[in-house]
Amino acid sequence: MIRWINRPWKQVIGYWLLSKNDNSSLTHEIMEETVVKLFEVNLIVKALICDQGPRNQGMFKKHKMTPTKPFFKVPGYDHKIYFIYDPPHLLKSIRNNLFKKHFKYDGGYARWSVLEKIFSLSKESPLHLIPKITERHLYNISNGDKMSVSLAAQVFSKSMYTAHLVYTTIDASNFPEDDTTGKMIWDLDRLFDSLNSRLERPILESLEKLNYAISKDSKHHEFLRNMIDKLDKSSFVQNKDSDKARPPCLNGFKITINSVLQLSEELRVEYDIPILKTRQLNQDPLENLFATIRQQHGCSVNPSPKQFESGLRHIFITQLSKLSNATNCEEDQNKIFAKLSKIESATILIPVKEFLNNKLSVPSIMNNFENDMKRTKKSEFTESNAVYYICGYLAKKFIKSHNTCRQCVDYLILPRENKSFEDYKLFTLLKDCADANGLKYSSKILFDSVLEWEKTYQSVIKNFFHLKKISCYLNPVLIDRTPKFKLCTEKATNAFINSFIKIRCFWEARFRRRAAKSADTNTKQKVKKSKMKKFTNKNTICQKVKKVIPSNEAKNIQPSEK
Repeated sequence: MIRWINRPWKQVIGYWLLSKNDNSSLTHEIMEETVVKLFEVNLIVKALICDQGPRNQGMFKKHKMTPTKPFFKVPGYDHKIYFIYDPPHLLKSIRNNLFKKHFKYDGGYARWSVLEKIFSLSKESPLHLIPKITERHLYNISNGDKMSVSLAAQVFSKSMYTAHLVYTTIDASNFPEDDTTGKMIWDLDRLFDSLNSRLERPILESLEKLNYAISKDSKHHEFLRNMIDKLDKSSFVQNKDSDKARPPCLNGFKITINSVLQLSEELRVEYDIPILKTRQLNQDPLENLFATIRQQHGCSVNPSPKQFESGLRHIFITQLSKLSNATNCEEDQNKIFAKLSKIESATILIPVKEFLNNKLSVPSIMNNFENDMKRTKKSEFTESNAVYYICGYLAKKFIKSHNTCRQCVDYLILPRENKSFEDYKLFTLLKDCADANGLKYSSKILFDSVLEWEKTYQSVIKNFFHLKKISCYLNPVLIDRTPKFKLCTEKATNAFINSFIKIRCFWEARFRRRAAKSADTNTKQKVKKSKMKKFTNKNTICQKVKKVIPSNEAKNIQPSEK
């Protein structure tokens, strides 16, 4: 498959069916022949993107490329072809290595156990600080989940980093002294944004996010060069005293970073392309093509050659298949360049929003927090931070879905320039420093009301959760508990409270399903272990009997004696 760098187009140009016994030289010959044919039709090939399979790594070695010189040329054409490993595969490889080993990073060690600790601390509150993270992300990860890019990206996300920063500040004794898990999460999140950017320019210049295109003066250059130095000094170890190991994904990131930086420079100088959206430099379209072909034949994991050919032909003619939600990658926003039937595709527009600059930095927030933490109990801290964050979410949803007057808007949220520090605002303030996209700061009266609603909800939900139209029962109870909360009309007040009930019940049901699923999984594992234990005991008894009775004597024993 080929994909345009500066256009939202993709095109399947051929396929080859190879067996495991075919050597890698055949793959290399096919690839070089394909590149030559593309040059012959006046298409300029600038990058070769693949995963880190043995054959692909063999191609890198065959052309004598190095991390600092990650390109090659085909005979007869003076064009550099940059070698890029698929960034989502590299991120999953880092995650998979972290399961069983410590990651020596930036002067300390990043550990998977620290991520599990953050998750367990978040679960202590009915409202989690990291609600998207589940047992599926951290425990008993199946082979299918190991292939999912979204699960790995959510583990190494700004929300996880913020939660880590909050919990280490509350009680650093819960974490190792040489812990650099937070630094690793922050750097990997920004690295993945840099290599997976889709925006043309940053939403807000003051933010540290790098999910926009690489240009001549963008912040990517300094950050990516620093990441090369950090990855060069990093390694995986079983424990502090064991030997260091450098899996291919670490060098793969170095090669990919150098290729992206050199490619962006060449495109800018020689082809007058000022920006490079790195989202175009991965193999998501190919992964999604395979996923669509598999689902056309009963979700066959390993389709036969005939099924593959039939599925590919169907996609090429009609492009009517819809990508499954369970696929490993996000849906790529590319259109097939040439197909036999012309079906119009929806145009995707990315709105560019204007936000005010942040006035609080992370160091000033942490200094204020250390001064005010003494008056807040640690057991109440997580819940109050989660409630305040949800208050802003509630206000944002309500304002968006209702024709809210200016009076109600001022009643529910604070202007961004008037935000002040309170200990229950720590999580929201830290999230705001990383990403201001859509965050709202709720008023004090809204925070106090939602805090009271949450306490009331926890006390009565067991009696009402099984009923239909639960809002009819909960609404009057919540109104009685917070008589001071009043919007411009009684109808608006009831609508806001019903919005809280709807969202809260949704999360309650979601958390209960997770708990039930986790308990069911544990029960199945216990039953499986019990069956395996019985099976092992039977084999052990049979082996003992064979040892006690010699084979010659066993033949002469009657069946009844046996």
